[in-house]
Amino acid sequence: MTEEHARLVHLAERPLWDAAATTPSYLPTEWDRDGFIHLSALHQVLTPANRFYLGREDLVALVLDAHYLRDALVWEPGTDTDELFPHLYSALPIEAVLTTVEFPPSQDGLFTLPPALTRAVRSPLGR
Repeated sequence: MTEEHARLVHLAERPLWDAAATTPSYLPTEWDRDGFIHLSALHQVLTPANRFYLGREDLVALVLDAHYLRDALVWEPGTDTDELFPHLYSALPIEAVLTTVEFPPSQDGLFTLPPALTRAVRSPLGR
C-alpha cells in the first residue's frame, strides 16, 4: 500500500450502512455473492458507481483508512478490465471508516465525484 492509497472508498447502500454503523463490522450484500467487499481508490470510484449503481439515490461513500485493512486487502483486476481494484476479503471494521460522504447521482443518473469526497480522501485526517 502506498501513501497514495492510504484512503480508500466503499460505496454503500445507505440503509445497510445505517444499520451497521453501530456494530463492530459491516458486510454489504455483495459479500454473499462475491466473497469480498469492493473498494476503490479515489480515481476509480466513478467506474463502479456508473457501472453498477447508475441512478441509485441511496448511496453513501465511506472513506476508509486502509491501514486497518492491510491484512485482508488484495488488489485484483476489476470486472471487464485489467485495472487493479482493492478487494477486502474480510468484514469491514467500523473503526476503519473515517467519514461518510453523500453520493447522489446527477439528474441524468450518472455520478460525478463530490468535492467533499475528494477533500476527505486527500486530507491527512480523512475528513
